[in-house]
Amino acid sequence: MFNLLNEADRERLEFKHVAGWMDSLDSALRLLDKYSWHMMYALQVHPHFRRQIWAAVQRKAREVDSERACRPLKRWQLLCG
Repeated sequence: MFNLLNEADRERLEFKHVAGWMDSLDSALRLLDKYSWHMMYALQVHPHFRRQIWAAVQRKAREVDSERACRPLKRWQLLCG
């Protein structure tokens, strides 16, 4: 998240934790779970990870199983092919 902000916005925020490199996509997604990443508006998905990301998004939507959780699915599906 830190890298998505410009310098001016970073100055006003205090970051308590910066994660290092993850050894797997699953590890990265588990770290992001506290932010409900599957509900965010995705801009792009790296082609190498599309299949795995789509499966993870579907899993997260089933866990929540609400109408609100289903709204972002179309966007994720479009990006993941």
